[in-house]
Amino acid sequence: MLQQSYEEVYARTVALFEKVGLDLNIFEKESVKSFEQLVTEVWCGEAILTEIGKPGCLKRIAWSSKLIICTYLEYLVEMFRIYPSRNARIIKKSLFVDIWLEAPNWTLSETALKTEDPLVVILRGLREELGIIPLQINELRCLNPGETWIDTHASSVYHGVITENHTTWYEWKMEDRHPLLLPDSIMREDGDVELHLKWQPYNFTLASNG
Repeated sequence: MLQQSYEEVYARTVALFEKVGLDLNIFEKESVKSFEQLVTEVWCGEAILTEIGKPGCLKRIAWSSKLIICTYLEYLVEMFRIYPSRNARIIKKSLFVDIWLEAPNWTLSETALKTEDPLVVILRGLREELGIIPLQINELRCLNPGETWIDTHASSVYHGVITENHTTWYEWKMEDRHPLLLPDSIMREDGDVELHLKWQPYNFTLASNG
């Protein structure tokens, strides 16, 4: 089966918006990311859009790998993201209560294709978002091997969209802070997005640590 062209996916997405009653003009006004960005995700295979049975709403099924970078005393947490082109600041919230972590956030979150190796996704995110790679791959420990954790929540960047995210979690624990991650507060750029991170003491316990 040949991959659909961008134009075909665009038209199909517009038709889906019309079918569920999600107004495209309101979507563009209220969303942090654009309609074109959503279409691109679908076209590239990073997401699937489906009906959810609720007027004015769609479900977005997506895949990601998330990583916690930590020492034995503190961890590096993503506090918020700024989208300068849309004049928007997105606070990262705790989503994983009593699942793998008692009250976590993540250092890094990278969008994946459904068929991608989650570890490869994490390595890409480390390189693109933080500009680093581990010296040894086995320094990255998967917290939910063989089974993704599914979280369903209202999208923080797309108006009227419920995201069902299939996540693989990793932990990178080091003796001391990585030489490129020494400052207490760190700002990185990922495309047109500013990522703001901060080192802070543990306020959660990794369930896998017993």
